[in-house]
Amino acid sequence: MKTFGAAFLYVFAQGLIALLWHYVWNDDEDEPFWKTLFYICLTSLALAGLKIWLD
Repeated sequence: MKTFGAAFLYVFAQGLIALLWHYVWNDDEDEPFWKTLFYICLTSLALAGLKIWLD
């Protein structure tokens, strides 16, 4: 259960960082917001999976 909690917190933190990065560096308003969130979630899950796999 500790691993699941750590993975959840890692995904959450990666999502927040990616969301912040998107709003700081991207001014493109053409892309819909749901698509941006989808890409952020996919990236966060991929990074968390990679982190768990490498540990």
